[in-house]
Amino acid sequence: MTTAIGAIAPVIKREGAELEATALAKLVHLRVERSAGLTGRATMRFVDNGYTLSAGDIFALGKKIDITVPDGGSLLSGTVTGINLEQRS
Repeated sequence: MTTAIGAIAPVIKREGAELEATALAKLVHLRVERSAGLTGRATMRFVDNGYTLSAGDIFALGKKIDITVPDGGSLLSGTVTGINLEQRS
């Protein structure tokens, strides 16, 4: 049995709207951490050649982010609290 990746891939929303296809195409890693009694967190990593994502305000501090599963269950709802930019030579 094979499953299409779209059937299991989480849905990422920013300020209530689904993340644009150009940003999703650059997403290479998504990790959601949740624990009883602790604040949840999500880490998203993007390949950002030309710095188009990091130069914009798509993930500006304070932006609302929702990550859900395709059937509508919530994995995380929160705000952007930190940004890190790594440059490799």
